[in-house]
Amino acid sequence: MHMAKGGSLSLNTKKGKVREALRNPIDVLNSLKSKACDEGYCYERLYRNLYNEEFYLLAYQNIYAREGNMTAGADGKTIDGMGMDRIQRLIGKMKNHSYQPNPARRTYIEKKNGKKRPLGIPSFDDKLVQEVVRLILESIYEPTFSTIHTDSAQTAAVTQLCSRYKVLLQV
Repeated sequence: MHMAKGGSLSLNTKKGKVREALRNPIDVLNSLKSKACDEGYCYERLYRNLYNEEFYLLAYQNIYAREGNMTAGADGKTIDGMGMDRIQRLIGKMKNHSYQPNPARRTYIEKKNGKKRPLGIPSFDDKLVQEVVRLILESIYEPTFSTIHTDSAQTAAVTQLCSRYKVLLQV
């Protein structure tokens, strides 16, 4: 066993083949987040995180208790039956580029005013992949947006304060 480039471990298997051990998704996300404000940094091979079972387990942990997970998507599947086999099949489809999201099942829910609005219900597999992608993209972009949001919020507050003083000075 030795440390490979990028902080992952390489393991010798029984057949003598070397395989890369999967990195902890929290460590990966923290690493991505730490590089987010470095304008010169260029992310490479982010797609490889879609091959990491641990990311899918973290995504499952984030979404399993949400309301509506027992509602079947277009594929007829729910959270029931989610296991490592299903995750490994998803990862296999990602690796061979055959993954295709299912069309969302369309249903209509009633609004307070009595009208109905459309609601798309994705398959649970698609929800899981979406959550993995959300985790990765959020760790990259959230620090940037938080800085921009804070700056614009401060600017708006200063502008509002100045306009109040103008009103007071005019009286």
